Amino acid sequence: MSPNPLRRSDARPLRVGLLGMYQSKNLGDTAIQMAIMQALRERLGPVEFLGICSNPHDTALTHGIAAVESSGGGPLVEPDTPPESSSPGASPRESRVDPPRWLPQPLARLRRIDRIAASLDLLIASGGGQIDDYWGGPWAQPFRLLLWSASARRHRVPVAFLGVGLDELESRLGVWFSVLALHMARFRAFRDSGSLDALRSMGLKAPSIVCPDPAFGLRTPPPVTERQNMPYVVISPIARSAWSGAEDAEYEAYLGSLAAVAERLLEAGLAVCFACSQTRMDPRIVQRVRQKMTVERAAQCTHETVATVDDFLRVTSAARLVIASRLHGAILALLAGTPVVEIAYSRKGRQLMSDMRLSEYCIDLANADPGAVMRIVERALGQRAALREHIASQCRAFRASLESTIERLADAVEPALHTREVQDERSSASRAVN
Repeated sequence: MSPNPLRRSDARPLRVGLLGMYQSKNLGDTAIQMAIMQALRERLGPVEFLGICSNPHDTALTHGIAAVESSGGGPLVEPDTPPESSSPGASPRESRVDPPRWLPQPLARLRRIDRIAASLDLLIASGGGQIDDYWGGPWAQPFRLLLWSASARRHRVPVAFLGVGLDELESRLGVWFSVLALHMARFRAFRDSGSLDALRSMGLKAPSIVCPDPAFGLRTPPPVTERQNMPYVVISPIARSAWSGAEDAEYEAYLGSLAAVAERLLEAGLAVCFACSQTRMDPRIVQRVRQKMTVERAAQCTHETVATVDDFLRVTSAARLVIASRLHGAILALLAGTPVVEIAYSRKGRQLMSDMRLSEYCIDLANADPGAVMRIVERALGQRAALREHIASQCRAFRASLESTIERLADAVEPALHTREVQDERSSASRAVN
């Protein structure tokens, strides 16, 4: 990366808002924000991050940064503030963003968002679930993106979309909100070409690029050697609530396939370990899979307790193979250097494996009968040494691509940051004169 980071003449760090739906229960969300903060600090120099999210306490605890609710409600939460002691005005910085208490609540929230946006030097929307109206409809995430983007633009704060993807955007209003927000940004980088192509068909006309998922930029611990004394395979199931529609026979068959594959692996002399990259929704699915196994075989499986990104990397790096369905369950396993068989429930899983040049190790959830999955698993196990070399090479290439993306982001926002700094200096001089 560039040895000349962006610095302000007043020596204060850049204040960067990270807008997203991230939370620590989804380790993919956590990994993305960790990677982005690492990369921005390397490129931009001293940075003070502000989490703009749905759960500020979680963000403050997980990432060690101050955080506010993306809805504009609640107090600013500092990293060292216990949840029970948080209250409006508890922090010196809080007074800079709190609106007068006499304003009606909706107007107060809008004004607070506007004041927070004005306090930033740069606003970045990053991570999965950003271009999505599945969780709450168009007035949830799409409207939040538009509201924050418009507030930042009003104060000449540059906005960037970094490594975001299109998941489920079904409503016309959600499309309109999202595309308008994207047009307000100075920089747009999408995590895959499928997301960009779909948004182009929805009306996005602004210049945009494609980059790898930001999680691939995460600085990971040294890889752990495969366990030779107890070789094992990780199975990481996904809850049906992760995508639209009701639970059906197809999903039940998927659980049955995971159970059958687990039993066949045990019969082949491999241990089976369940581990989840979404630690709230998915662990209960493990029990449902085990209930479809014989009592004896189910008892032979382990269920690893995973709470952090490092936990998941540790478990997967020592495995011979990971069978995953969540996008970031697969990405984190690949980051750990381990071969992956992806049982894809949506386009993004197939896109990942295609981008990694591993399409032959991907199967659609609808077609994932035990025999078909097991054939892919056996092929991956037989090729695991070559696969580890290939995965390491692809991850290096993805990391280099992400570094280039951060460079392009910095180049895109630098003029606006300089203009804003000059304006701040003039405002300070004017206040001093008056």
